[in-house]
Amino acid sequence: MGIMMNKGQVFLFGILLGALVLALAESLVVKRPPQKQGTCPPQRNKLAGSPFRCASLCTNDYKCDGDKKCCLDNCHKICKPPAKERQGVCPTLTVTSRNSSCYDFCTSDSECSEGSKCCESACGRTCTSTIKVKEGFCLQEQVLKCSASEANYCASDKNCYKDEKCCPKLCRMECQKPLTERAGICPPAPSNCTAFANKVCQSDKDCEILYKCCNTKCGNQRLCLKAVNVPTFFVFGPGIPVFPLNPNKP
Repeated sequence: MGIMMNKGQVFLFGILLGALVLALAESLVVKRPPQKQGTCPPQRNKLAGSPFRCASLCTNDYKCDGDKKCCLDNCHKICKPPAKERQGVCPTLTVTSRNSSCYDFCTSDSECSEGSKCCESACGRTCTSTIKVKEGFCLQEQVLKCSASEANYCASDKNCYKDEKCCPKLCRMECQKPLTERAGICPPAPSNCTAFANKVCQSDKDCEILYKCCNTKCGNQRLCLKAVNVPTFFVFGPGIPVFPLNPNKP
């Protein structure tokens, strides 16, 4: 004997069935994260008395094309590519003071075309063609601050002959034969791999200065770790010889 339902029961059953189908559909939809990957470039400097009106050209990352993000730029909200550091170096800036009336045309390399970086200029940051960095490493990676200024013999690798690099030499820059790997040796392998998850590398050039790409106990991963036994350079005074000292050795 079949079960008979009145109109009210049929209506209620229809509502429950619709709610079930809707819940099932929502569970199958892949929920997107609230934001796209990456971080917004830093905001540009704000000019006093700027004639531009504040504008919101987006409300969230998904209003922007591709990998662009909806970023705050002073009082504006605009679509920008996520911040990214490109290889290469900026030209040497001869002007030491910044004009406060100048405007930044970029704050990250990602806002510039391929082959360019966002560099300081005499009037704000702007996209500039990069200077190619030659292969290899400098023995000394940072110029020392000396009481007496010394003239640099080079400004970048392009000023050096063939494969030579423009490297720090105590208080100045000069052309030198590069090392094939960064100075120093790797420290003991860390036991906590998760603490270094953002420093995975393939070679020393993937690591910042004073860090080396080292083998670890974290599977086949190589990580950027601070090098030890790195030569340390000291200046004792005008006219006094300068000695490369290694504090790790007696």
